[in-house]
Amino acid sequence: MKTRTFVVILILVFTVLAMVGSCATGKGAYKREFRKDFIGTWVNPEYNVYHHWPPAKYVIKSDSLMMFYLQETSEWASETTMRIDERWTDVQGYIYYKVYISWAGGFVAYALWRINDAKDTLEMTYYKTFYP
Repeated sequence: MKTRTFVVILILVFTVLAMVGSCATGKGAYKREFRKDFIGTWVNPEYNVYHHWPPAKYVIKSDSLMMFYLQETSEWASETTMRIDERWTDVQGYIYYKVYISWAGGFVAYALWRINDAKDTLEMTYYKTFYP
């Protein structure tokens, strides 16, 4: 009987600590102020030769709307919405984001973004079912 009580108390303590820890770190919470790091237009001219993924130009707006242009001069864009799920900085000063992206048709992508400390280079990788 004592062992069962101890296990129940231990589980409750770990549950409370996990909840307090996630609130304290802010992980998983949408942070509007982080968006200023990547709002704007990001272009990779090397991708202009493609007429499919990956896009040559991204336009990221402050209202969480993101547009993908297959070529830098394209007029047509694929529009998506995005949500920041996590943010952290490594020892070299790179800022990382886990970003959830959704399209109107129900397609979603899980992205890992990296911005250098000068905030002039944005690198991205995506996966369909979980964060890379």
